Amino acid sequence: MDRKAAEVFLDHTGLSPAGSGMATLEEVARAFSSIPWENLTKYLSLAQDPQGREMPRMPLQLFEEHVSLGTGGTCFSLTRALESVLRRLDYSCRPLMADMSHGPDIHCGLLVAVDGKAVLCDPGYLVPVPVVLSCSAAVEVEAAGQTFRYVPERGGWNMFTVRDGRMRWRYRLKAEHVEPGRFDEHWRRSFHATGMNGLHLNRLTDSGRLYAHNGNLRVVENGSRRNEKMSDRYAEVVEEGFGLDREIAGRAWKRLQLARKARR
Repeated sequence: MDRKAAEVFLDHTGLSPAGSGMATLEEVARAFSSIPWENLTKYLSLAQDPQGREMPRMPLQLFEEHVSLGTGGTCFSLTRALESVLRRLDYSCRPLMADMSHGPDIHCGLLVAVDGKAVLCDPGYLVPVPVVLSCSAAVEVEAAGQTFRYVPERGGWNMFTVRDGRMRWRYRLKAEHVEPGRFDEHWRRSFHATGMNGLHLNRLTDSGRLYAHNGNLRVVENGSRRNEKMSDRYAEVVEEGFGLDREIAGRAWKRLQLARKARR
């Protein structure tokens, strides 16, 4: 099934990569970064199941729904989907877990072996380029209007974003091997993470990024930032700005309002 999933992605993007070197990896990462990070599908999946069971979106579903509905996924589903593509292209890769401020093992990325180098692909943070990690020195990359800094420490790396000369810690990536069953366990647990009590979207644009948290939209472009309210036109703004089908966006927004009323 994962091979079929990879073919859906390659057909949709029109990619026909040759070889499994850095140039191909850069091409795939760039194309993959057009898929939005969003938890609306995850939010609806959990909210609509009467038993409250977690239903992870596997690679084939993620790619098919991205093609037909413009949806994406969160870091776990995006990482698993990218892994299916890279394995189809004969890369050796494995997932890594990361701790963030709101919990341990709540983020993940993909470690790829390329020409004897350890390379990180981080689709869940929408980093559109592969990052060649070092165990002895900090590494910085500039992409999508941001600077990402990876600082090695024993057993992994700390990732910071840099803006206006100030560094902000984002996560600690752990180098240890993660068994598939353990990865799936972290994935299922993520359905009950703090961030799942709201709607979040993140998408790269030609000049920056778009972020949305519930009814608030942040536009980052050409080094400037502005905030906009989107509550009155939530579904339309999500479709226009992030590419998601407005029916899905509307259902997620309605479900959020019902959940808010129930908590009062």
